[in-house]
Amino acid sequence: ARRKILDLIKRRNIQNVVSLGGDIHSYVVGDVKDDDIDQNSATLISEFVTTSVTSESFNTAVFNAMARENPNIALIDDRFRGYVLCDVDRNVWRTTLRTVDDVMARDTGFKTLATFAVEQGRAGVQKG
Repeated sequence: ARRKILDLIKRRNIQNVVSLGGDIHSYVVGDVKDDDIDQNSATLISEFVTTSVTSESFNTAVFNAMARENPNIALIDDRFRGYVLCDVDRNVWRTTLRTVDDVMARDTGFKTLATFAVEQGRAGVQKG
């Protein structure tokens, strides 16, 4: 399925493709390359995965190992609960990763963990 999606993006020359995902109890931000092995291959998708709002994760070691083995991951972090905010216009897609201070408190605070952008005409996620 992944290969079919990447081939469709290439065949139709679709630019600035963004994927949103979730349900793995971790934030993940990165690029999907045409060829995972060849770092010089084209970036076809910018990917943002949100963590869960309330469910804990106990996979930090697994996620850290993934990050070490995959240079296309810009950020991976399962230590926080939260959500993402996406601000989109014709020039930039900006995703802000928001964390919840205490999932057990009704009047909890929120913080920004990181912000990433995908700019029109520039493949891949950029910090900021």
